Amino acid sequence: MLGKALGAVLALVAMVAGFHPAPASDDPPTTPPSPTASSSADPTAPTDPSASPSPSPSPSPSPSPSPSPSPSPSQSATAPTVVAILGASIDPKLPGRVRVDLTYTCSSPDGEKSLNTSVEQTDPSDPATIAFGSTRSAPTLVVCDGTVQTQSVVVQSKTSNWIDGVDSVVITTVSDLGATPPAAADAQKIQLKVPTALN
Repeated sequence: MLGKALGAVLALVAMVAGFHPAPASDDPPTTPPSPTASSSADPTAPTDPSASPSPSPSPSPSPSPSPSPSPSPSQSATAPTVVAILGASIDPKLPGRVRVDLTYTCSSPDGEKSLNTSVEQTDPSDPATIAFGSTRSAPTLVVCDGTVQTQSVVVQSKTSNWIDGVDSVVITTVSDLGATPPAAADAQKIQLKVPTALN
């Protein structure tokens, strides 16, 4: 019995003596590198069209303004039709006549033209006595070219002579069919006087 136990102990010692564990290394274990994406892209790899930046649209050129056509003479603004009374006086040699000075403007040379003037004066001492007269200028004397015209017309009383120093009503009208406006008028109260004779 003792011999069997001694033999088992010797066998165990021999097994322990024959076991040599691998020496421990001072270097830390090396970890295999993890796969990383390549720094350079593969030129043969397909490109995602959505990932590439879209080119910015170039601004479309704005159209240059076309020059405005210059107005033709027929489109040019024309002077309006106007007329005004400048004054009136009794003819010193013929008291039945009154000279009326006018200015007017009309602009349609091809239209029908007329220039009419009338004078009316009531006798203050006899209201029933009224001197009245009118005149119409010849159409050839009415110049309608858009410029200011002056004209003197003579009005002959058909009833009685004009009275010096008494108020009168002077009315004048100019018409030019085709102009704008086609007619104009002026009316004024003017004291009729005989001009002083020049020495």
